[in-house]
Amino acid sequence: MVFDPTGDIPLAKARNLIRNAAGKGNLVYSAHVKLRMRERGFTTHDVLFILQHGELTGKKFKEDHGNWVYTVQGQDLDGDDGRVITAIISEQTLHIITVTG
Repeated sequence: MVFDPTGDIPLAKARNLIRNAAGKGNLVYSAHVKLRMRERGFTTHDVLFILQHGELTGKKFKEDHGNWVYTVQGQDLDGDDGRVITAIISEQTLHIITVTG
């Protein structure tokens, strides 16, 4: 069966896909997130840590892009709270949209 990122992915499967892609480092960072990371003091290591250890706290379908966007909330490497907004673009790759503190 072909993976369809526009289809409704159950939360448990989405969490596993996110953690697996983060563990392999298969992340695509938008220009927007790179700017926000600098502004908010997050590193790529922080983003990876939150994706691998955080909790999936939100899921929303974005009509304009035709995909699901997920919020992963957790602590970064320094123990500070953070949220990573991401889209699953394939079974093995994530698009990192933004981070917030």
